[in-house]
Parts: sequence; structure tokens; C-alpha cells
Amino acid sequence: MKMTRKMLRFTALLAVFIPSWLYAAGLEFGPVRMTGDGMQVNLTVGSYQRHDIIEATKRGMELKVVYEIQIRRAAGGLFTGNRTVYSRMIVRKARFDFWGKAFQVMEGGRGMVFQGENAMLDYIFSLRDYELRNIGLKPGEAYVMRARAELKSVELYFPMNVIFKYLVGFWDFDTGWVNGPPVDY
Repeated sequence: MKMTRKMLRFTALLAVFIPSWLYAAGLEFGPVRMTGDGMQVNLTVGSYQRHDIIEATKRGMELKVVYEIQIRRAAGGLFTGNRTVYSRMIVRKARFDFWGKAFQVMEGGRGMVFQGENAMLDYIFSLRDYELRNIGLKPGEAYVMRARAELKSVELYFPMNVIFKYLVGFWDFDTGWVNGPPVDY
């Protein structure tokens, strides 16, 4: 009898935590190109829950993805450890317009409209040739790039925050810091 209870508890724990492992989002770097005093970065988020995110967005939830990119000086010795020399945060928000039957995406003060789900998801979950300007890297020094992406659901008041966290909170993710290619200046 005790063994059956232990197996049921273990199975219940697996049922709760394994889906988050299966859908864990990852961040992948694409080519990075230097352009004068800046660079073009390519990042892609993979393994997100596409269907659940589309359904929640169409029902009125706002989709918000935050990218953070850092360029750090490579460790050269005991007292010259990694130091962030450039940091950039990119926030992209998407919501569904019921009247226009389109997705509205905001980044900074700029807005875009997407008619299709695939185009909107590709734009939200990837940075393609994204310009980073005025980096200020010194020639002859070694630099390393790292980035992370985070998706959070909307925080509401109690008891709605508990209900919505249970219903749509499973597609939240934070990729953690992912090291990119070395930056050659």
C-alpha cells in the first residue's frame, strides 16, 4: 500500500514538472557581423509553445518578450574579470486586434501589423540582423557576447493572478544567459 502511494505521488510530480522540461525554450545565436562602430546580431528562440501562445493572444492576453544582450570584456587576469561594456534591452509586445483580425506588435515607439500568425511569431521570437550601434569597443581587446530572452504572462490582481498563472503561466520562459560567439573587432 505504501509503495502504491509513493508511486502515485511520484507520477503526479512528473505530470506537473515534465511538461515544462519538454517545452523548455532555448536561445540560439546566428551570424554576428561587425559594421563600423556597431554590429548586426541574429538570435532565435526555439521550442516555445506555439499553439498555447497564439490562443492566449487571440483571447486578449498581451505577449511580451524581453531580450537582453550584453557585450563583456573577456577575462584577462586575476583583477581584470568580465566587465559589461555594452548592454541593450529589447522589448517586443504583441496583441490581437479583434476588429482588424491582425496582430499588432510594438517595439519601443514603433508599431507593426501582421496578418498571419507565423509572421508575427517569427518576428517576436527572433532578432534578424538587429543593429546594435555605438558599442565603443577598443581594438586589440577580446570581447564576449551573451544574451537571454524572457517571456512573462500578464500579472493580474488576486485571485485572477492565481487562476491565469495556472492556465497560461506554463508557457512563460527564461532562457538564462547564453554565451554567443566571440566578438572580433
